[in-house]
Amino acid sequence: MTTTSQNFDTSRVLLLPLGSFEQHGPHLPLDTDTIIIDSVIAHALQDTQVDSRSFVLAPTIAISASDEHAGFPGTLSTGTE
Repeated sequence: MTTTSQNFDTSRVLLLPLGSFEQHGPHLPLDTDTIIIDSVIAHALQDTQVDSRSFVLAPTIAISASDEHAGFPGTLSTGTE
């Protein structure tokens, strides 16, 4: 049986958190945006009005297009092209 012929549960929604790894000045860590989105997702799934079983949580992607931060040490960027 191939993956295309399997029956998938299409009633669940995949949550794919996107953060970034870029500078925010000397007072914040490089993964500030990733920390924030992870917290937002965790709190949303704990909400009593949300059925967390309706979601599949993928690992957070912490690298994004951050070309404007490329000149700062530690920034990871995918580029824009």
